[in-house]
Amino acid sequence: MLEPIIARSRTVAAILSDEYRLVLPYFQRGYAWQEQHVARLLTDLLVWANGQDAGDWYPLGTIIVAKAPEQPETWIADGHQRLITLTILIAILRDLETDEKLKSRLAACILADGREGEDAYRLTTHEAARACLRSFVQATDSTSLVPPEDAEDVSDSEANIIANRDQLMSGLTGLSPEQRRALAVFVLDRCFILVASVAEQRIARLLFSTMHDTGLKPSTTDLFKAQVLGCIDADAREECQAIWEQLEAGLGQGHFEALLRHIAIIEARAIPKEQITTTLQSRFDLDKANAAQSFVQRRLRGTGAHFVMMRDVRAQTERLPGPVLRRLQYLDWIRNHDTWTWPALHWLDQRGAGDPQTGEFMQKLEALAWINTIRAEDPSRRDARYIRLLDEIDNGRALEPGGALAISRAELQRVREVLSAPNYTNRRYRLFLLLRINASLDGDREVRNLDDATMEHILPSRPAAGSRWNTDFTPAQAAKFRNKLGNLTLLTEVEQNRVKNHDFAVKRPILAESGFSLSRRLHGQQSWLPKDIDQATADMIGILLRSWGLT
Repeated sequence: MLEPIIARSRTVAAILSDEYRLVLPYFQRGYAWQEQHVARLLTDLLVWANGQDAGDWYPLGTIIVAKAPEQPETWIADGHQRLITLTILIAILRDLETDEKLKSRLAACILADGREGEDAYRLTTHEAARACLRSFVQATDSTSLVPPEDAEDVSDSEANIIANRDQLMSGLTGLSPEQRRALAVFVLDRCFILVASVAEQRIARLLFSTMHDTGLKPSTTDLFKAQVLGCIDADAREECQAIWEQLEAGLGQGHFEALLRHIAIIEARAIPKEQITTTLQSRFDLDKANAAQSFVQRRLRGTGAHFVMMRDVRAQTERLPGPVLRRLQYLDWIRNHDTWTWPALHWLDQRGAGDPQTGEFMQKLEALAWINTIRAEDPSRRDARYIRLLDEIDNGRALEPGGALAISRAELQRVREVLSAPNYTNRRYRLFLLLRINASLDGDREVRNLDDATMEHILPSRPAAGSRWNTDFTPAQAAKFRNKLGNLTLLTEVEQNRVKNHDFAVKRPILAESGFSLSRRLHGQQSWLPKDIDQATADMIGILLRSWGLT
């Protein structure tokens, strides 16, 4: 009789080989990982691949599959989020690689024997996202392609594939070729996944239901909570339980786990290589009653209160000084990384929102976080800088010249280059940075609810036949200037429906009446030509830098 479940550890290279042909079955949800998930995975892999433990192996968890013996067809019952993300990562490394031997090896993890056809892909996802994954990830030299702006009915899975691809590309292009090669070899040969395999698809479906429908399996955080509260003396346990559960309910499971991770990193001054709960356990001596009680009553409650405040900054108008409130709102608009949270939380824990230097600190932190975003700073270097800032907060040097918050001339120059480029609309942060410029034009006076904001091309993407746009811009000029920062503004959906693709003379009075300062500033503009877009781009960059104190 065959074993009902066979479990064995396999390298990533072995899983993405002829031994398996991975297929996402009908009962699985789509690709749901977000940019913060892939950024964290890349950071962890880089720490191990290029750090002092580079010779060690790295565990990438467990997947459950249905696979008949000696047959490559493999249903993924659990673990497809990691497998799709690894496919994206390897495809980018393939396209960036110049060493032909390694490039071929990476390519073979995506396509069997270099073929490109229905039966050649190592991994096949749901039909709704299949074409996107193949066209913009799996196909050779496809990871730098930009999907058409006018694509309709884009699914969440497709949006996540492109967003995560671009996030990983930003992190990888900041590495040297040697670092990328070390990472590639590490991922292929030193990253292991435990593959639990059953022979029948119906059993895989049953396993999926058992794991995801019953909801009986406790999370790591649940186990950690039981462990910590179990160490606390009975007379203090009820109060500590109330503190824990109030935070957990207010934040939700995902954000509560993020809070624990932030506390662990602030305390350890490093990205933990083990489970976050293991780091917390050792750093705070949580097997001792007094230490466990102090952790909950002081650190978890204190840092947790600041984290709750930062998660819902709009509701803090009565509790925070205006400048601090606004800078936290602007930081919340940064969506490609959340590691700026570490120094923000640590400053609030140590100095408080009412400290006379808190406004200046948050302004400089916002500038650094945005500049890291715009420059697509390598996640490991970015996070190391935030960790260095934690030490500077402790020794009172956070605001001194030359510290982690100081922005160099080279960094400013790179920001100007990126924001002046003709492909601004490819940036994932495009709308939020426009909101940030608009806030500066408003004088940074208030945090507004801008959920109705849409991005508008002044020179439209599709001018009407006979339009003045077609005489003011040659086709080459239109392609160059259409997606520049200076050609973009903000409108509500109602306003956008009015301006459509009309000539500038028709658009200008509508823009002048907009609720957004970014549009109203154009009321006196007499023309909209290439020189005007270049000038608007320079002006908008200047507005940002002045708001950040970086003239």
